[in-house]
Amino acid sequence: MTLIVPSLSLLLCHVTLSTAADYYFDFDDLTGLEDADSAGIDLQRYYNSTELDAFILKTVKSYPHLVRAETIGKSVQGRNLWAVEITHDVDSPDGRTLMKPMFKYVANMHGDETVGYALMVFLIQYLVLKDGKDDRITQLLNSTDIYIVPSINPDGFAAAKEGKCDSLDGYVGRKNAHGVDLNRNFPDQFEYEAKK
Repeated sequence: MTLIVPSLSLLLCHVTLSTAADYYFDFDDLTGLEDADSAGIDLQRYYNSTELDAFILKTVKSYPHLVRAETIGKSVQGRNLWAVEITHDVDSPDGRTLMKPMFKYVANMHGDETVGYALMVFLIQYLVLKDGKDDRITQLLNSTDIYIVPSINPDGFAAAKEGKCDSLDGYVGRKNAHGVDLNRNFPDQFEYEAKK
């Protein structure tokens, strides 16, 4: 299985924090990621849910001062829904720093839209491997709590067909195992109020 990402130079992320400092992540600058090979990280393919579990647990074990992860629930078919927190004070006994900005990435809402899933795995790797080596990343992790949910629809991801860019018949893979399109079914406060 090969991960093909169209021109990583297009994946330039710009975040402006309350300090008015600008942080740019140039994913063409992959220096320092040579460590990924020695850490057993494969940047050339998608991880299935079992491999994602192992990758996240290994990352937490390797970087306990920087990474915390927990499951925020289970999918319909029992797969873990991971939330990964990356920041410098992740292991602080006092909890998170008040007023410290928080940023959340959620990917793979449609299970057959897999590039976001792969990019979140890559972003986790990028942040932990570049910390202490790239001043921008180090400063970002000093000043921001980053939360990453690599796949909110792992059942759809498992049902999707590799190499098929369009959704399968019946939107298999796009929807979760209950046939629900998660991107179209957020809780509606007004609908709830009307049912009271």
